[in-house]
Amino acid sequence: MATSDAIATAPNSGYPASIIVNKEEYDSEKYACPVCNNFIKNAIQISCGHRYCENCIEYLKSNKQEHCKRCIDDGEPISEEISFRDAFPDKAFRREIGNIKSRCMNKPCSWVGRIKELESHQQACSYKIVICECGQHIQLNKYDDHRANECIKRKTICDLCKDEYIWENKQNHYDNDCPKMTVNCDLCGEKLMRDELSSHQDSLTGSCKRDLEPCKFNNGTTHRIFLKRKDMEKHLVDACHEHMNLLHDKLAAIDTNDNNVQAENPISTQSTTEYDKKINELTTEVIDIRESIDIILKDIGEIPEYTKATGDVVQSSNGSIEKNLLPVFCQEIERNDEEIRELKTTFRAFEKKIHDCEDDLSSWKKEVIMKDLIIKEQRLLIENLRNTSYDGTLIFKLDKFESKKRQAQMNKLTSYYSVPFYTSRTGYKMCIRVYPNGDGNGRGTHLSVFFVVMRGSFDALQRWPFNKKVTFILLDQTDRAEHVTDAFRPDPSSNSFKRPTTEMNIASGSPVFISQTILGQKKDQYLKDDCLFIKVVVDTSS
Repeated sequence: MATSDAIATAPNSGYPASIIVNKEEYDSEKYACPVCNNFIKNAIQISCGHRYCENCIEYLKSNKQEHCKRCIDDGEPISEEISFRDAFPDKAFRREIGNIKSRCMNKPCSWVGRIKELESHQQACSYKIVICECGQHIQLNKYDDHRANECIKRKTICDLCKDEYIWENKQNHYDNDCPKMTVNCDLCGEKLMRDELSSHQDSLTGSCKRDLEPCKFNNGTTHRIFLKRKDMEKHLVDACHEHMNLLHDKLAAIDTNDNNVQAENPISTQSTTEYDKKINELTTEVIDIRESIDIILKDIGEIPEYTKATGDVVQSSNGSIEKNLLPVFCQEIERNDEEIRELKTTFRAFEKKIHDCEDDLSSWKKEVIMKDLIIKEQRLLIENLRNTSYDGTLIFKLDKFESKKRQAQMNKLTSYYSVPFYTSRTGYKMCIRVYPNGDGNGRGTHLSVFFVVMRGSFDALQRWPFNKKVTFILLDQTDRAEHVTDAFRPDPSSNSFKRPTTEMNIASGSPVFISQTILGQKKDQYLKDDCLFIKVVVDTSS
């Protein structure tokens, strides 16, 4: 771009005058670069005899500034003799610059030496600024302390469980992960360590009591079960055989107690009263047991004889139980066991059918998911085709800019590509690449925009190298229409514009498209609603 704007935004490539010792002793006309006004770094001399920084020359070339700025400022007529075409490294002048005394750029470093030693010093300077993975800019001599004590990305050891975690995740570690953290049981409220919670809430062996009820056949020793109400009926069916044995033992014990009490003192009023009390307690217990048996009968079908026999036991109003009832009861238990075994066989058959259905359902779900993915891919392809431009013009929307800039500052995701666009239906395939936090000599200070030539289906029909003028435009989103524009014509010798041999060539463009300072000051124009729009125009007329 052959305009004064290119000069105004040229990178500060040279050595700043502030680091030169006794800078007043040096002629600025001789040692200052015409572009960046700093002491010349890696001097390049052109045919008119003027010298530039190597980076400044490359910057001017990329922006199509074809003639010597100093000659133009001095009123020299523009001619081939004052162009950059015959530029060459000025080794003698580089040596002269290299022997000039300078200071270190990093404050408060007191190093003083020759310029040619400056770069190696700054690589090792303990005061240089480095970027921590947390995004903070830290002096090198404070970096280790920052990483050990301040960085939110530092690793630390939990003082409870001794596991390692990232400092910024401390609260999440204690709230959700630490196995030794004290928590409350969400069922009964008891305080215990997190890694004890699952065993505490175990329905069979755990100590948690809330929302649990005891099995009515519990005897306090061999059978001690606590379950949730919704699980109790299943337990009563599954453990029916065990429950019948317990009931048989209980009835036998009652009969034994009856005989013992009568044998001990059949005419004692006190013994009779105690006996009646004992019978009432046992009768109440049998009533409870009968309620449990009713639940079992509801699940396995009505068994009238069994119900009648059990009812006869409960309805013994004088508390005595006939001995001849026990053999009948045992026969009923055996018959019930057989019916339960049949029911369990049927239940297992149903379980197998359910399992087969679940397998089929899982298979169908996978097919549906795969078809959904294919449909989404097709929709995305259709959407991209709808948005594809074939006239060499593209408007790229970069939303959530501040978030993406922070991601770039933390080196997580530094750049974003636009969708491809074309110069025609059978033309060049291209895209742009945007760096929210800048790239190259614009990193951290500017927004960088680059043009990318991509491998297309019709490359064999195109002329190479690519030589069409490219213009970048940052759109003003107000009525002021103060758009920021930068343009360049490709360098035919650059690999960026040769026919692509991979998916895309190396990007080329403007590393200092617009400064972050201007973007911050004019958010209402260029960053409305945290979005910016970059328009790229490829001149298809040439």
